[in-house]
Amino acid sequence: MAYIVSNHDFTHGEIDKTLFARSDLTFYNKAAATLENWVVLPGGAARTRFGTQNTGIALPANADHFQMFSWKTGDQHFLVVVGNVSANGISVIDIATSTITSFTNPFSGASVEGKLVKSAQQQNELILASESAQPFQLINSSGTVTGTSFTFKNPPVYLYNNSYDDNTFTLSNKDITPPSTADSVCPTLTVSGTSTFAFTADFVGGTYSALGPDTSQQIGTATIVEFVSATQVRVRIHTKFGELANIGTQVVVKETAYNSTRGWPACVTFYENRLIFAGGSSVPQSIFMSAISDYRDFSPGQALASDGIEYTIASGESDNIINIVSGRSLQVFTSTGESASPIWSNEGLTPQTVAVRRQTSNGSTSTTPVILDNSSLYVKRGGKAIMAYTYAADGQSYISTDVSVMSTHLINNPIDMSSYTINSAYDSNILLMINGDRDTNGGSLVTYQTLAEQNVSAWASTKTYEGKETDSSSFDDYWNNVCVVEDDVYFISTRGASTQHYLEKMDWTVCMDSYETKTISSTGVQTLSFPSSTQLHGRTVQVLTDVGTSSKRPTATFIGSFQMSATGDIIVDIPKTGKYYIGLGYENTLKTMPAHIMAETGDTLYTKKTISKVYVQYVDSYSFKINDVSVPVENFSTSGSSGGIVLDQPAEPDDGIFMTSTIKHGWTRTSYAEIKMEYPLPCTILGISVVLTA
Repeated sequence: MAYIVSNHDFTHGEIDKTLFARSDLTFYNKAAATLENWVVLPGGAARTRFGTQNTGIALPANADHFQMFSWKTGDQHFLVVVGNVSANGISVIDIATSTITSFTNPFSGASVEGKLVKSAQQQNELILASESAQPFQLINSSGTVTGTSFTFKNPPVYLYNNSYDDNTFTLSNKDITPPSTADSVCPTLTVSGTSTFAFTADFVGGTYSALGPDTSQQIGTATIVEFVSATQVRVRIHTKFGELANIGTQVVVKETAYNSTRGWPACVTFYENRLIFAGGSSVPQSIFMSAISDYRDFSPGQALASDGIEYTIASGESDNIINIVSGRSLQVFTSTGESASPIWSNEGLTPQTVAVRRQTSNGSTSTTPVILDNSSLYVKRGGKAIMAYTYAADGQSYISTDVSVMSTHLINNPIDMSSYTINSAYDSNILLMINGDRDTNGGSLVTYQTLAEQNVSAWASTKTYEGKETDSSSFDDYWNNVCVVEDDVYFISTRGASTQHYLEKMDWTVCMDSYETKTISSTGVQTLSFPSSTQLHGRTVQVLTDVGTSSKRPTATFIGSFQMSATGDIIVDIPKTGKYYIGLGYENTLKTMPAHIMAETGDTLYTKKTISKVYVQYVDSYSFKINDVSVPVENFSTSGSSGGIVLDQPAEPDDGIFMTSTIKHGWTRTSYAEIKMEYPLPCTILGISVVLTA
């Protein structure tokens, strides 16, 4: 008996094969067994994915690992690329002009290779931080970018050593130091006694506090401004001390929290007009917040609402802060759990109200979380799941939800993520994620379309060029990094047998990767040369022309596939003058879930059956294949004023519903409908139905 089985849409994307037996669930007919090189659209349709253009912009020389950051200052947009080299290791690329400003990279190669450099931006400043070096600050002033080490006016301080109970600390003066006093003549603070406590240069910027006058409840406070010796420093007194000499049990001596000895902050963000540093090898659970609107001043002052704040998470276990995110509240991600500042109060963070409390206990990797669809997406510890950290409906807490639970096979130690929401083609919420499945430097690209209110949660896999080199050795290209800059998306890829790295830009109008362009003014057979396009050398390339400008309904004419020589030449019969696009192709494969029906005798999921016909609805598509049957889409141009067919014009994509004639699919226990687009042309599938005989 024949039955019609529908695959209505693809709102749940490509799911793991371990769920193929769950035909009882509603998602079964809203998912796919394979979505390779497709992207799920907000409405649930599947579209052949975007391509990429080689920008030709140079990456930091001699680097083989990178991190990328987006930086927007006013109307200027920058892409900041950090390589695992020192000299010219930071490239600031002006998106509009492709102008590069380079700086020495202060961070270790291991920090870049481990994707451990973090960023935060406010107004015209971008701050980079990693515990291997002092934070680095980029400033854009009227179009001129400068870069320097970030310096503190009053640095964060921390009580590293309190083993001075048996010591005595003696000031040479207990009164407030006049502001005009030079550091070199400020009062001295001398330590004496039997304990092993000793001053070092790292105490400069630290603090000293002790009892104030008997007539005041105020504590005497001072900042250490100069290192003299292991037993003496100079201090600038801010509030008067009660006595010149105090025993160790009556004082608190703090050194700078971050310095070349103790290490530097692991994370950085801006929140409620405060600059926040957190973590680091010596203070792995501590958070330091600047004074409001004064990002270099971390002094706790008099604990006024606008003063700096120090807070240490007391989780009861060894824990490292590895990411902080500025969201609805301050979100803190550690190796064992996820925390947040209070979200039930309308008050901002102050020295009196500050608190960071554990919300969930999954733990995460160092991969920087991204905000998408009102959630912070992070990689769960172990690298096998993507979690959505979401404000709970009760308004009192956060919850963590596994959004990759049905597509776990696509999550393999993600090393880079970016959210893509400003899309001129579609109203999308797309996560772009790079797996570390090739090596620690990169691998496959995975997309995740989410739209919670429409129940869209769809993962899809992506592969770039897979082919044979001219020497017959196989080499698969892969992705290293991804970064969204406003409405542009940039990738760093590894291509060719020489494993060179390229900066590429997303393009929804061209279905090829790392493509180049050439304007040709004559027709006929001719040799096209691309001597500097090394990513194409010795490879099979595809050629397009008549590429349109609409990213939602792209148009193009496919000329053919050609073997490029090792020096960059291809021989092409050019049919018309104009602009040509030469790039690396990829095959788009969409396979439905195993077809089945609940027959009178039971579920046919495991019984032999055959697909006799397939119905497919498509829009904005060129000809494709379904179960190896070509779909003869009528791609004639109809752009004439009369609406009729216009000859000698580029073919246009078409809309329609296609029914295959009888397919000799054979009897099998697992029956699929499979769509392939073998040419670099767009295709959008709305839904599929099959006629199943069981």
